[in-house]
Amino acid sequence: IEIAKSATPKQVLLLEDKLKTQKFESLGAFNSEGKQVAFLDGEQYSVEIPEAMVPQLKDTIITHNHPRGLEYPKTDPRHLGNSFSMEDIDMLYLTAAAEMRAVSPGYRHSMKPPKNGWKFKSRNELFDILLNIEIGVKKDFQAKVNSGELNYKDAEVNHWHEIMTRFSQKYETIYKRTPYKKTPK
Repeated sequence: IEIAKSATPKQVLLLEDKLKTQKFESLGAFNSEGKQVAFLDGEQYSVEIPEAMVPQLKDTIITHNHPRGLEYPKTDPRHLGNSFSMEDIDMLYLTAAAEMRAVSPGYRHSMKPPKNGWKFKSRNELFDILLNIEIGVKKDFQAKVNSGELNYKDAEVNHWHEIMTRFSQKYETIYKRTPYKKTPK
């Protein structure tokens, strides 16, 4: 049996393995050969990329962790963690990175820019698009919670995933959320 090789360099996955249970955010950037070209430690729920570093991140794979799920017991669906934030997608757009990734206790998240380029022209337009999608997701999820079709914990853990799914469908990014599996040595 031949096992398909992951397109993600192993060094990226190994860093995600280390960051998965860290209680503050850190970020690593890798070139296409898998060589780490940047690393930053951040705050509890954010990593600030210095403006001078932005050009260096063009065409890299940027990965970071989302530790918020660690606040909840493993039996709580929110322990699985959240997908990308608006700021994460803004960084993908701003840096012109090849891929933005995030690891949470239960998932690996990945977004690549559209193959034919972004359909919007500014960061402000990007935020407006994401805010409008979020309004729709909140409305849909609230109706499902009110009807009993969805519980609030599942709505909370899937909120950003649904926003990113809808954004990806409309703006042709390549978005994936996969269950976390430790990288084989």
